[in-house]
Amino acid sequence: MKKNIVFFNFSDAGFFSHRSKYAKKLINDGFNVFLIAPIKTHKKKLNDMGIKTINLQIKKRYDFNPLKILKIIFFLNKTLKRLSPKVLNNVGIFPVILGTVSSFNLNYKIINSITGLGSVVISKSFKNSLLTFILKFIFFLFIRNTNIIVQNKTDKFFSEKLGLNKKKIFLIPGYGIDIDIYKKSKQINKTPKVILHSRLLRVKGIYDYFIAARYLKKKNIKANFYLFGDFDDNNPDSININEIKKLNIKNYFRYMGQDNKIQFSLNKFDIACLPSYREGLSRSLLECMASKMPIVTTNVPGNKDVVKNNFNGFLIKEKSPKLLAKALSKLILNRNLRVKMGKNSLKKCKLYFSTTVIFKKLDKIFLNEKY
Repeated sequence: MKKNIVFFNFSDAGFFSHRSKYAKKLINDGFNVFLIAPIKTHKKKLNDMGIKTINLQIKKRYDFNPLKILKIIFFLNKTLKRLSPKVLNNVGIFPVILGTVSSFNLNYKIINSITGLGSVVISKSFKNSLLTFILKFIFFLFIRNTNIIVQNKTDKFFSEKLGLNKKKIFLIPGYGIDIDIYKKSKQINKTPKVILHSRLLRVKGIYDYFIAARYLKKKNIKANFYLFGDFDDNNPDSININEIKKLNIKNYFRYMGQDNKIQFSLNKFDIACLPSYREGLSRSLLECMASKMPIVTTNVPGNKDVVKNNFNGFLIKEKSPKLLAKALSKLILNRNLRVKMGKNSLKKCKLYFSTTVIFKKLDKIFLNEKY
């Protein structure tokens, strides 16, 4: 039996935070695990886990220069021929396309993980409409008979509409949360603390969060608001440090930086907030649920798959900062409700999103010969 399993991703940091635990589990099962990605910040951590890294030399993640795309395809094809894996897992839209095309006529199982369709489906611009059309064509031509993992019901429906093989589309919500490593919120802050932690992108609702915090402070509803996350300079939707400073000039919220160990201090907060416009499946929300926190988020794909309205949080319409403020105020002013919804978050996380549950589902696809 082939013993190599290869992941192809465009971010070593993203792979480390989201998928390294499952990769480590595969290593413990006796497999050699490789990551092909632009290796920038997490080489030592990955190597220490036993994951072998192969650097993909690209300057931009989203560069549509045909010559550069061909260069990536040639590199991938050559590398995959050498590794001859049992399984190739492409993660993200662009890696899904490039990894599958590079594998043409190579004999191994391909698993394509669609982690979210993002701005391609959020924006209705001519450019994104054209990209969606091209995406549908490429998927139908190359991807339709590969194994597809999607993270929410909306992306599953979208994939089926692309003409992909329904029998090979699997809905698996993420790569699992190790619930035991998260300390639990005890709701003991005299003034409730609200946190938004995500990449600093406009589509994450950063500006809506700011407007909601400003609105509540003007209404004299007492809470402390925090923003945590890293900058994504390669993303056209990125917010830069100067924009954050301008938003923060009157201290409506506090920017905490981008410490990679945020999960170990989430228990210090009382309410989690993510007013994003679309998600694949939000890792940050799952981490907050594992930390026993109630959630206020938007009623959009990815978020509504993890939060049940009035059970473990509130779902509100996207791009609606006043509705966001009102939902937050319900939790800020009611500790008993926060405690109740926090318990429900932890319960839901254990039932549907723990590593115990998710790893069993992933094993069926990665290790089952029939797929």
